Amino acid sequence: MPVLAEQGHRLSAQYCRGAVSALSDAQLDLLECDFAAGQVDLNLEGIDLVFHLAGIAHQRADVAAYQNVNVDAPLALAEQALAAGVKRFVFVSSVKAQAAQYDEHGALIPVSESRNPYAQSKALAEQGLQEICRNSSLELFIVRPALVYSEHALGHLRWLRRWAAWHLPTPPAGGGRSMIALDDLVRLLTMLVAQPVHAPSVITVTDNESYSTVRLHAAFCKAMGRRPWLPSPPVVVWRSFCSLWDMMRNDELGATWARMAADERYLSSGLDSIGFRPSLNFEATLSVVGDAA
Repeated sequence: MPVLAEQGHRLSAQYCRGAVSALSDAQLDLLECDFAAGQVDLNLEGIDLVFHLAGIAHQRADVAAYQNVNVDAPLALAEQALAAGVKRFVFVSSVKAQAAQYDEHGALIPVSESRNPYAQSKALAEQGLQEICRNSSLELFIVRPALVYSEHALGHLRWLRRWAAWHLPTPPAGGGRSMIALDDLVRLLTMLVAQPVHAPSVITVTDNESYSTVRLHAAFCKAMGRRPWLPSPPVVVWRSFCSLWDMMRNDELGATWARMAADERYLSSGLDSIGFRPSLNFEATLSVVGDAA
């Protein structure tokens, strides 16, 4: 939001919890709402463009929550945007939507029948938005970012940061995932404010690098001036530890190992046509944060 405000745009933000931004009242209208509680009736009169970033991601939730927040809410908001004369709707989805599940007839299956309700909810939201915006005056951009990282990273990256800070052993080798810096994602989104409509309606964005858990751990260690105090144990020990951790967290057996040794690599698409090129990688982002601190 600060970037758009600096460009002279008048902003209206709907949020659920926590601080939104330290912008002046002259630049920003704030409205607290909770999509999980069905609060989707928003005033969009006079709005030219809607960015939809809300959703359930780095937490476990029940199927109904994924359906209500990640599917029903964005579709309801798009309907309201269309009725209010909004010109453009930018939906921040996920690369995981590419792994959506289909039935024998080629139709997306419901969230309740999916092995990955998060990915399925994003795919269903994309499909619904495309149906709403097809042959309408509302222009749709779907942005599928890979794992987004910053100094305030959550989930897997947060645990890796703590692991490095505690001088614990280097994780096992293997796997690799695609990611994108938050600053680069913000830059891309701001470009879509005035992007011509002939640009691709679905954009997949990564920094075109592959990050193994070993690489991420090494980057954290270097940035914090830490080094492991013990050698890395055999893979069988790691697997046993991960299984124990799954049981302690009442998680699906094998979930932690899958995250640690994940191989989730994706190719960017649609970036050249809008003139966007990522400028950061994970190590560079940590260096910037360290210098700023």
